[in-house]
This record gives sequence, C-alpha cells and structure tokens, in this order.
Amino acid sequence: RREPTPFECEFVHGFSTGKMGGTIHELGATGGNSSLVLRWWKDDESGDLEMGIFATRSIKKGDWIMPQDTTSSISIPTRFVQMLEEQRHNVTMAKDLWEYVREYGHHVGNAGSDGVAKTEEGIDSVIVETGNGALFGNVDSQNEANVERLRSYLMTSYYGDGRDEYETTTTRPVFSPVFDRRRLLLDTIVVASRDIEEGEEILIYQNSISGNRS
Repeated sequence: RREPTPFECEFVHGFSTGKMGGTIHELGATGGNSSLVLRWWKDDESGDLEMGIFATRSIKKGDWIMPQDTTSSISIPTRFVQMLEEQRHNVTMAKDLWEYVREYGHHVGNAGSDGVAKTEEGIDSVIVETGNGALFGNVDSQNEANVERLRSYLMTSYYGDGRDEYETTTTRPVFSPVFDRRRLLLDTIVVASRDIEEGEEILIYQNSISGNRS
C-alpha cells in the first residue's frame, strides 16, 4: 500500500464516490430532462447541416460527461491503422474502415499546460469513438475546450497545478496502478475540464488522426 495514497487511486471506487465525486451527465432526447441534448443547425457559410451536443443546464468542473457512450470506444494498435491505410485502395472494407477510423479516431495523449496535446510515451494505440462521443465538437487546443479525457484531467488538474493537498508537478508517478493498469478507461472517459454553462456546446481537444479539429 502506498502512503500517501495517490490521488488517481480515488477514482476506482466509482463515479460518485471518493475525491472525484461528480455528477453523471448522459445524452437524452430533446425536450426531456437530460442535461445534454443533440442539436442541429445549418452552417451560414457552407449551408451544410451541422450537429453537436449542448448543455441544457450548468455542469460543474469534474462532472462525468456521457460515460455510457465514451466507454463504448475501442482501442486498436497503430500498426493496424497503418495496415488499413496501405490496403484502402485494394480492399473496399479496408477503405470504409480506414475512413471511419480517420474521422473518429484519436491518438492517446495528454494536453499539457500550454494546451497542446502530447502523446503518451510507449503507448502505440488509437482510440476510436463508436458512440455519441463522436459528436463532441473539436477545437484546436485544450484552452478552447470544456471537457477532456480523464487521463489528461488527472495529470493537469491534480498533478499539474497542485490542486488540493497534492504536490505541484507536471509528470505522472513513476508507477501508478491506475495509470498503468487502467489505461483504456482513462483514455476514453470524459470529464468537464471547467464549469460549463447552460447552452454551451460540448467541445474537446484531441490528437485526431485526420488532423481535422472543427
């Protein structure tokens, strides 16, 4: 047992217990009682129909954002993504899958204090959204976003700025049962990175494969 217990170990006790606490916000039907809804609008310049997820009430920093959807994401090796890219001109299925992965896949990494994502050393995989998390709006930096992956949130909010009684450091622990054994969960779960006001669109910054963030 490690003393003092690292902060990130608190989250394994559940979504609503331990120091993480927080309220769960799931996507619901328009006109219902959900705190998150899907909305459509027409882009003034292109005329294209756009869609996004919006808050219908205030959401506090650290609250859980659509865990049912985000935890349905899958992790695939980078080498498999490269294989799809190589075969996309020869195999129709490879082309279709490659286009989906390129659109909704993102590299594993953390947003640093400067708002720029950094790839986690030694992790050679891509997370692909298969649920409604794919509808989060994409922005160019973490400074513009209002949600982030749990790994990044723990690193920057708790280790990065010395929140609560934890020491100020920008590096993860040398060994952490949470970071090392629960990597996929940390890379898929999304939390509010700041307080979100009613009417705001849910915006995330991530290392997308396509490079398209908006």
